[in-house]
Amino acid sequence: MQGRCDPNEGIEPTRTHLVKNKDERTHATHISRHRRRLRHRKGNQGATGTTRATGTLIYASTKLGLSRWVRREAANQRWAGSGIPLNAVAPGIIATPMTADLISTEQGREVLLQNVPMPLNGIADPIVVARLLAWLGSEENTHVCGQIIYVDGGSDVVLRGDAVW
Repeated sequence: MQGRCDPNEGIEPTRTHLVKNKDERTHATHISRHRRRLRHRKGNQGATGTTRATGTLIYASTKLGLSRWVRREAANQRWAGSGIPLNAVAPGIIATPMTADLISTEQGREVLLQNVPMPLNGIADPIVVARLLAWLGSEENTHVCGQIIYVDGGSDVVLRGDAVW
């Protein structure tokens, strides 16, 4: 691999940086409305005082922001121009300490897989994601650039179908 760059270079933590076209304005407006509703809602709070809905909003917004950043930055001089293939991996349910309690019982696994269906081989081991990351960062990867690669056993396909096109 040639070149090096600062992965944080060019990131501006302002909302206007993320809002650049009609679809994104729609998303940002949706987030603002959702935040206003959450201010008036009580109960269902975690240890940090955030509601489950707020946590879901933060998670989804973060994924959206990261995937848009990857798509916008991957082909520029700092990344592709320097020989660095910038991509992102979106894993489904991975058997890690974070998910251990959720998947420790058959009932827990079933409930989780009803919400996040993974028809191809179910819950994955961390090595599955590790192998993909190793290949994406290797010299063997000569052309995969600016992609969000789902390692989710088909969950994205089941949940969103062809809505991404």
